[in-house]
Amino acid sequence: MIAVTVKMDTRDLLTAALDSLTIQVATVDPEDGRILFLNEAAARSLSGSREELIGTSIYEHFPDRVSAGRERLRQTLARRTVQHFESLHVLPDGRERHFESSYTPTMNEDGEIVAVQIISHDVTELRRAEHANRRDSEIWGVVSDDLSLTGQRLRAILENAPIIISVSDLDLTIRYINRVPEGIEVGHVIGQTPLPLLTAESQQTLVEAFERVRVLKAVTECRLQGTSDRSWVARFAPLIHDGEVTQVLGCSLDVTEQMQLQAQLASKRRLESLGTMARGIAHDFNNLLTVILGSSGLARFRGRATDGVSSLLDEIDAAAREAADLCEQMLVYAGRDQASTKPGNLNQVIDEFSSLTRAAVTANIRVTYRLQPDLPATTCNRAQLGQVVLNLINNAADAIGEATGEIVVSTDVFEVGERLTEFVPDPPAPGRYARLCVNDSGRGLEPEDRHRIFDPFYSTKERGHGLGLSVVLGILSTHGAAISVDSAPGAGTTMTVLLPLHETADLPGDPVSGTSFWRGGKGTVLLVDDEDLVRSAISAVLREGGYDVVEASSGDEALALLAAGEPPVGLVLLDVTMPGRDGWSTLRELRETHPTLPVLLSSGLPQSPPPGDPFAGVLAKPYSPTTLLQLVAERLKPSERAR
Repeated sequence: MIAVTVKMDTRDLLTAALDSLTIQVATVDPEDGRILFLNEAAARSLSGSREELIGTSIYEHFPDRVSAGRERLRQTLARRTVQHFESLHVLPDGRERHFESSYTPTMNEDGEIVAVQIISHDVTELRRAEHANRRDSEIWGVVSDDLSLTGQRLRAILENAPIIISVSDLDLTIRYINRVPEGIEVGHVIGQTPLPLLTAESQQTLVEAFERVRVLKAVTECRLQGTSDRSWVARFAPLIHDGEVTQVLGCSLDVTEQMQLQAQLASKRRLESLGTMARGIAHDFNNLLTVILGSSGLARFRGRATDGVSSLLDEIDAAAREAADLCEQMLVYAGRDQASTKPGNLNQVIDEFSSLTRAAVTANIRVTYRLQPDLPATTCNRAQLGQVVLNLINNAADAIGEATGEIVVSTDVFEVGERLTEFVPDPPAPGRYARLCVNDSGRGLEPEDRHRIFDPFYSTKERGHGLGLSVVLGILSTHGAAISVDSAPGAGTTMTVLLPLHETADLPGDPVSGTSFWRGGKGTVLLVDDEDLVRSAISAVLREGGYDVVEASSGDEALALLAAGEPPVGLVLLDVTMPGRDGWSTLRELRETHPTLPVLLSSGLPQSPPPGDPFAGVLAKPYSPTTLLQLVAERLKPSERAR
């Protein structure tokens, strides 16, 4: 047993230690539930003082849970081992709190149960964190050893508590500690200060905390970061003798997992904010590009353009399409683009991008490929998956720098049997995956960098823009895939990607663009869009194609025109993103009265055709006049085309 050098007897010291805890500790008589001992936290929960509560029955303080309390004691006495329970308490103000408790029988030398120790703590916040992130969190282990008013039994509680409890001199020298962090021996701590175990910043924080306790004689709390990548929340209370602070009682809880969970939630929120911003920009930008392409097409058709003018119009069209590609990439970066996917082979994608890889890697770096033959297909966007491979190899090359090194790219099939919590953005579900590993012999990552490398605009390189790996994460998110990082300073880095194997039928190809649809149309098109510029440009294209056009600036206006029946409408060109009633709501409403009316849903954001509606299709903005006129001609009712 470790000696404790304090200027008070052991019973008082350990009672003070229990009183400094936030968990509730009580000792009760096994026969009638009479309270024999309780700490300050338990007394506060029962709204009384220790002196008032000792000797009273535990049942009289919980009249609505007498049966449950007796049953818990009965189970503990019958099984003669520690029993764990969880309960939901409704506070007087209506708030609900979750408590986890352990009931531990204390036996004398003859094996008779003479007392039952009840230890409870509030786990409400842990339960909320588990629910918010859909993750299983380990909860504090409940103290389960003997408890009694004797010093020996009180010491047993401290040594089995799920928190680190210490007694230190004012110069931070540790005189007693109930447990030490994993990998550290007690003999290396007793008689020493904990400063070598902490980062430089946390060393200063700890020194300042001890100064506050000594001067203010009050409880203080701080957060400490260890050199072993562990984090603690520490609470310090003064031990006072004859009016002077003689030593400091410390209680430290390892909060590493909680901090990692908070960091993951914060990273998700940042990506969600970036995605929301990207969607807004892409929507407005694609509307403008639709106007540009429409106006360019009209100018080309109406103007009888010379070769020089035609060349300029071609450049306008090409620039608009490149801008549209940039919008798509921006949505991919933000993880908001539902990428066009089809079955593909990961090995083939790696081979297709090998030429770009060779151009990106300098001569001092060797790239080795270890690809599993006959790798099953995955459902992917080949271009985007190639970008993932290229970005990961570029990142590995940057980590090696100018030194001689090697990058190993490998693939195989990997079976996930249990939750792999190190993967982001979400742990993969159990099943078979195509695994891509990119390993480099570079400098490795510091722990603080490893947790942030997927954050947008974060970079460990002096001139890096911090988008490479955030792009990777965004693309993988749209593919239902996940990635993990294994790295340590001086030990290189391995990026592991898990891609779901292909399980669905091949996707249909893109429609073939027509080239001869100008002035060949007949019928009436109802054009619904809240943007004046878009309506003006598209209505001009439709009229040039031979169609009559009725315009509406909102979903409600469109429904009113359809209800009036004049003029008869053969097709609706319907914008999806509008204030008030959007395109989807408008479509559902008009299907009540026009179940077979052709509808083209138009949007500057990725959309899927409505399921179960063969008369509705999707036209992605921006689109060329020829593409618009082709789709209108294909979908317009034959009766309307004959008008």
